[in-house]
Amino acid sequence: MLGIGGILFIIVAALVLRRSLKQLNQIFSLFFISIAISSIINAIYASLRAPSLVLVLHLLTYYLFSFAMCFLFLFNLILLKSVKKIDRKIQLLFIAVWGLILLGIFPLGILDGVKIDETTGWKPMWEFSFFLYGFTVCFLYMIIPTLYWSIKIYKQFQDKEMKKRWRIFISGICFYYIVWGGNSIVNVLSIDFVRSFWSIILFFSFFTLYIIYYGVAKQLD
Repeated sequence: MLGIGGILFIIVAALVLRRSLKQLNQIFSLFFISIAISSIINAIYASLRAPSLVLVLHLLTYYLFSFAMCFLFLFNLILLKSVKKIDRKIQLLFIAVWGLILLGIFPLGILDGVKIDETTGWKPMWEFSFFLYGFTVCFLYMIIPTLYWSIKIYKQFQDKEMKKRWRIFISGICFYYIVWGGNSIVNVLSIDFVRSFWSIILFFSFFTLYIIYYGVAKQLD
């Protein structure tokens, strides 16, 4: 299912770039591409039984899923400030800094922050310290600012249809954040029943692909 989800994300990224190859579309498409690669890696390591490799691939999956947040942030910032103010150099600097901040995931995870082997049923078990690092940096540096800029953009719209579409977009990214946070909490709790229930919710998360895309389609032309 995760592999199929990854393919769907790639399709949405292609739809974004098909509308235009301008910088705004490139940034937005990278959000979907990052999640697509994350989903595909997840599908790959699910069938592996080499503890060290599985651990690294799990951390890479989490890294890329969290890394995608910076593209939503930049997308909103460019819409608000214009691509002239948020030029390519600023974009690359921002992406590089966020990537470096997230690198802390790897040493924390490898040094007993995450366990995934035959004793855990090949399901990830997170220590609270690992969860706290990822949750804190993503929530403070990405989630709160992105939602702030999204609401600010929404208030600038005068057209009712644009407001409606932007509300849909905000709902979509909120669900993405819920999926990200939910995955993290499930891995900390490591309760089989909770994992089973959460997997059902994840199935419907693929529908947020179109919700996020539909909400901003007009801005991508």
